[in-house]
Amino acid sequence: MARVKWASEKDYSGVELLMNEGLKIVTAVSDRINVPKEPVLEKLKTLLNVNLAHAVYMQEGRHQEAITLYE
Repeated sequence: MARVKWASEKDYSGVELLMNEGLKIVTAVSDRINVPKEPVLEKLKTLLNVNLAHAVYMQEGRHQEAITLYE
């Protein structure tokens, strides 16, 4: 879904929303299973956060915000 929004629609704010929703879900699952540093969930969080930063970067005037997300 995010790939379609990114590639064909150039809907970067839509991709941002999808990545934020994904992060909320992964965080909720992580909290629910009470495993502080589950490797698979940590990798997924990192991947979602980087993609979120990319989506923010592509939006005009939000480069500084994207830099903080990359860190």
